[in-house]
Amino acid sequence: MRTVAVYSTADRDSAVVRLVDEAVPIGPAPSRHSYLAIPAINETARRTGAQAIHPGYGFLSGDPDRAEVREDSGITFIGPPAAVTQRLGDEAAARALREKAGLPVLPGSPGAVAAPVEAREVAERIGQPDALVRAFNEPRAHARAVFGDERLHMERFVDDARHVEVQVRGAEAVGRAGADTFEFVLSPTREFHLMEINCRRQVEDPVTGMVTGIDIVRPDEGPGRNEFGEQPRGGNEFPVRVLGVHPAFDGHPAPHHILLADGERLSGGDEDLLPGGHPCLPGPAGGPDYDSLLAKTVVWAPDREQALARMDRALGEFRITGEGIRTPVGFLRPALAHPDLRSTTHTTGLIGTMSAEKVTRHQPIRAAEE
Repeated sequence: MRTVAVYSTADRDSAVVRLVDEAVPIGPAPSRHSYLAIPAINETARRTGAQAIHPGYGFLSGDPDRAEVREDSGITFIGPPAAVTQRLGDEAAARALREKAGLPVLPGSPGAVAAPVEAREVAERIGQPDALVRAFNEPRAHARAVFGDERLHMERFVDDARHVEVQVRGAEAVGRAGADTFEFVLSPTREFHLMEINCRRQVEDPVTGMVTGIDIVRPDEGPGRNEFGEQPRGGNEFPVRVLGVHPAFDGHPAPHHILLADGERLSGGDEDLLPGGHPCLPGPAGGPDYDSLLAKTVVWAPDREQALARMDRALGEFRITGEGIRTPVGFLRPALAHPDLRSTTHTTGLIGTMSAEKVTRHQPIRAAEE
């Protein structure tokens, strides 16, 4: 199978451009002028003779207006039906659907909030601090610049929450036969609230695949690809994202040039430790325009202690160097050893907890297999 990739000017030196059979420039860095420019994608597919389009993990995969890719061009779209994306991609419609199905949702606005005055009224009703209202204009400007849609919705913020994702196959309420990711917030008082339903591929997909043995990508690949024949193997899977971040470690992506990315020896002859070899290729990578993800490190083990030990070992062997590059590996290893994470009592406040405790020193994790 031959592959064609489209790329923006910001990604012209990316690894994918070097790996595909044909790469076609599609526009400037802003996504609405490149990766979300559906007419340009259709034209590229027509000109190159492409028979199918895979949207990847973001941008086009979650765009409710991408129906044109399928309906206007006749090209197979590998993913959920356009009608499902339109119902779940619009937050107001998706929230109404969740409420109709009787699912618990966070208190918030029933639709888009148009002005600070309305935001303040919603904030008072849901007991939200005024800080959210004061920050009203900044996220609108960001959403307009990145997605071309400045509509904002408000929901109650849950501090020290657990973020729980469940992958569901065949969700009748949304008209799906494939797998969708249901994202929940679990409050400190043990209340569940459904935040959103993602009907697209997620970088968390390996969690399901490595524990259950189910390849959840296959149902979206067309006829003859809908049977799950794999056997569950149980155990514990642990994923970590390795990002290219600003040297100040403020979480913002930064441009960098990778000189060395040594991931092959992470496998260590053990396919369960880190399959896949090199996580990224030398060359220009990252930048302020898109996600700063460099690699997804995934491990599996029969139990949680062994999984944590394997991840610690994998991150300890991770080597990536280059101009302007910094990764959070030095933070992630102490996080793996933190008692809250090891006892599964950690919350979204773990980073703040570690900062307050000034946790900076790494202690190797030991397990029975180690």
